[in-house]
Amino acid sequence: MSYTSRYDRGDWIADCDVCGRKFKASQLVQRWDGLMCCDDDWEIRQPQDFVRGVADTQIAPWLRPEPSDSFIPIHFTPPADPILVTNNTSLNLNVLIYTSSLTAIDSSPINSTTIG
Repeated sequence: MSYTSRYDRGDWIADCDVCGRKFKASQLVQRWDGLMCCDDDWEIRQPQDFVRGVADTQIAPWLRPEPSDSFIPIHFTPPADPILVTNNTSLNLNVLIYTSSLTAIDSSPINSTTIG
């Protein structure tokens, strides 16, 4: 139902903001986004616009401070001459591991590894 050319006291001709057709101002209604529109173009606001997020607490209920980094220095001295390893040759490497106060740690599990 579009504009009809008749005189209505106190009413004027207005355009629908959505479709652009002419209507009497009394036939237009304001939509949720502020546009004045006809009955065909009027729509309700999307209900998802009113959904609000729930605060999600990402922190643990109790915490401990992060421990300081501890580095294990490894002293490795390569042999002076290159060693050729074949199928019949075994190569024993001795690794010495020290603590931060430079006292030796028992490294026998590492030293028991044989390559070859």
